[in-house]
Order: sequence, then C-alpha cells, then structure tokens
Amino acid sequence: MGIMKKEMFFEEKLAQIDSILKECDFSERILLWGGGKHTCELMRYSIIVKFKNLIIADKMNCQKRFFWNVVNVSDVDFGNIDTVVISSLIYQQEIEEELKNMRFDGKIIKFYNKEDTKEFYRLNCKYKRCNFFEGDFLTIEAAKAHCTNTEDKELYERSYQSVCAVLNGYAAYELDTMPVFTKKISFHLMAWIALAASGKTEVTVADFGGALASTYLQNKDFICEIPAKVTWYIIEQPQYVKRGNEIFTDKYLKFKNSFDEISDQIDVILFSGVLMYPANLEEIINKAIQREPKYIIVDRTYIGKRSRVVLQHVSGIAGNVFTYPMKILGRQQFINLFSNQYELKYEFDSIDEQIILEDMFVKSKGFIWKRKL
Repeated sequence: MGIMKKEMFFEEKLAQIDSILKECDFSERILLWGGGKHTCELMRYSIIVKFKNLIIADKMNCQKRFFWNVVNVSDVDFGNIDTVVISSLIYQQEIEEELKNMRFDGKIIKFYNKEDTKEFYRLNCKYKRCNFFEGDFLTIEAAKAHCTNTEDKELYERSYQSVCAVLNGYAAYELDTMPVFTKKISFHLMAWIALAASGKTEVTVADFGGALASTYLQNKDFICEIPAKVTWYIIEQPQYVKRGNEIFTDKYLKFKNSFDEISDQIDVILFSGVLMYPANLEEIINKAIQREPKYIIVDRTYIGKRSRVVLQHVSGIAGNVFTYPMKILGRQQFINLFSNQYELKYEFDSIDEQIILEDMFVKSKGFIWKRKL
C-alpha cells in the first residue's frame, strides 16, 4: 500500500499558485479559462489580477462577471494569446485536451495534479480562520438544506477559550472566536457611545449578538474613561448567556436572552457582524426600533447591490469545516428597515474583507442611525 499524500493547507497551495503565475511576464496576453467560482476566488486571493492583458473566457456563462467582460471561448483568437491559465479542478484535463486538439502552441498553466481532490479555496487554513462564500438562495431556510455541518459547539468553545486568554492577560481581545494580541480600540463605535453619554450620568448599551463580550473587552479601556456610568448588556443565545454570567464579575456587564429582559432605557443598540445570519432579521430590527434608543450602530455587515443568501464555509480545528447560511443585504432594502424612524448619520467601510461574487463586489459596511425627533 502506498503512502497517502498529505493534503496541503490553503496558504501553501496559494503560494504554489502564485509561484506558477510568477513564471509568466506580467505583460503577456493571458487567457483565464473559466468563469465560475474558481476564477472568483483566484482573482480574490492570487496575483492573477496583476496581469495587464487579461481575458476571461468561458463556454457556458459569458455575461459580465467580476467586473471583467467574459467572452465566449469560441470567439477567442488563440493566435493572439501567449498563455492559457486553466481555472478549474474538475475540468482541467478536459480543457487541456481541447487546447491540444485546437493545436494551441502557447503556454498552458495548470494548478492541480492527479492527487488533488479539492480546489485551493476549499483547503483548510494553517495560520488563520478561512472563509469562503458560494451559492445564490432566496431565503435562509432554503440555504440550510445545503449546509453539511452547522454544529457550532467547537466555535463556541474556541470563543470561550479565547476570552479566557483575554481575562488571564494573555490576549488583548477576542474577535470571531480567535484571540488577538495587539490592542485596537474601535474608535468609530466608541465615539458614538461617548456622544450618547454626553451630559448624562448613566448610559446603557445593548450589544445584540455580542458573544462573550467581544466588543466590550476590546474597548474596555475606552469605556472606563467615559465619565458616565456605562452599563453594557449582551443579548445572546442561552449557552453564551449562561457562560457569560458565570465567568464575568463586572457588575456593569450583563448577559440577557432578549431585549425584553432589559428593563433599563437603552441609549445605544449595537449590531456588529450579526445581522446577516438570523432568518427573522426584520423582527429583530423592529424590536430594536421599538426600544427607541438614541443611536443604532450597525457594523461589520455585508451589503450588496441586491439581497442574496449564500453559504459561508468556515474552517475549524482538525480539518472541520462549518457551513452557515448568510444573507448579503441589499443596501436600499436594508436602509428602508430603519428610515421611517431613524436618520442615517454616517456610513462607513468595516474591517472585514470584501467578498467577490459572480455579479458583484460585496463590502463589509457600517451605519450610524440617530432617532428622529
């Protein structure tokens, strides 16, 4: 029995792909054969976008994608092409055979060997958590049927361990279940909370989906400098509420299951990286609006030119991959959910990387809403 080849990590395969591409001159006339998901991820991560004379060609779908005009392979004059880059694992051999049959005499670049079973973007990450997105569904519920592993116990435990590292002084804060070791205040959020506290002795923040106090811990040094007393509520799932109330002794940090459990007048409601996941988005926003906070802050929320539900694949520990439905929110539709009672004061780009899908770039955005008088 032969020795099984060890699967590469995402970073290793990407480095290999870039190394292959660097063998080409950036002024070469490059044909990228493939207009699907593989090309989308290749252009997102690799150096392929640096080539000045790049053409994307496909047999099936030749509409404009990735903000490049995709031409039909049958319309390509291969005599004017120096190099063909095959952007596919499944059809790599078939495309290569077709090029040979048409007697293409330029260079052919392939990224995969016979032993490869996964596209590079599906490989697990070695150094950091890796996300990729795919699909186009009408609803969260429809997308759930395509999720192979939605068990989030591992991610919850990883979040808990990271928060423990913060509480024990080993990390600065926790972000997306991972420890971060360099302090970084979210001034774009804290400024508005400080403004809400101006002239007051007390201010109440409700952090919806705040996990185990991720944002609070990251910005605690700033929060403690606000002259008003800041009470910070985390609204979360039951396991987070139970664990949060067990491990935190800060009397101004409290964990609740819903807005209804908060009797105080709420001055600021924060939604950070959470509004893309619940199926009852409008209900949650309506409940927030009913509490009449002065400000509603939305951060780290994927906004596109139209609403679209995708599958988000998240690399876990020991090769596990978790799949969740995620709704990219259409900008105007999203704004309409607030605009009757709240004025949009500020819109900004958030920290998360943009998503490149077939028909649009999707940015992570933030919004500051102020209640109308």
